[in-house]
Amino acid sequence: MTRRICFLCVLMILLLSACAAGNSRDLLTDITNLYGSAEKFDSRVSIRVELPERTASYVIDWQYDAGRSVLTVVEPEPIAGITAETEDNGLTFRYEDAVLLVEPSGGGVSPLEALPELYFGWSGGLVRDYNTERYQDEEALAVTYSQERGANDYMQRVWFDPARLTPLYAELYQAEALVLTCEFLTFHINV
Repeated sequence: MTRRICFLCVLMILLLSACAAGNSRDLLTDITNLYGSAEKFDSRVSIRVELPERTASYVIDWQYDAGRSVLTVVEPEPIAGITAETEDNGLTFRYEDAVLLVEPSGGGVSPLEALPELYFGWSGGLVRDYNTERYQDEEALAVTYSQERGANDYMQRVWFDPARLTPLYAELYQAEALVLTCEFLTFHINV
């Protein structure tokens, strides 16, 4: 009798593990489909950039519309209002009446290019692994994506809200070194 109970317990654990893996796979498919077809969304993101000598923190409003990202600095106050627009042909900076065009370097990802790079992963990037984890005491789907840009390899780790399918937190690595972290304060998909 004890053996049967132990056998049933082990069987139940295996079945529950298989169900959890299936749910994670379904969530990952839903996330990829959602961001692969998303035309518009907006977000407020708290970004912490890891520089060689120091760290820098920003709050950025991010509007995405059909391949074009508009990023507006909200904090810190001295640079609030600076806007960067990213597209495949590079960056455009705007502040009041000043405009600065920057050609893409292909060498690395700047902090302003990081958010569009994150989105590229969610909309169909190469998934290295995924599993259910806790983020701030809530269940979340943690997904690791691999990307290449020019000669550089990037990896991002993103925690998604399983109910809303929106990002909660992300880390971007270049050559296995942490480049920046993002906490998504708001995220609204306009469908």
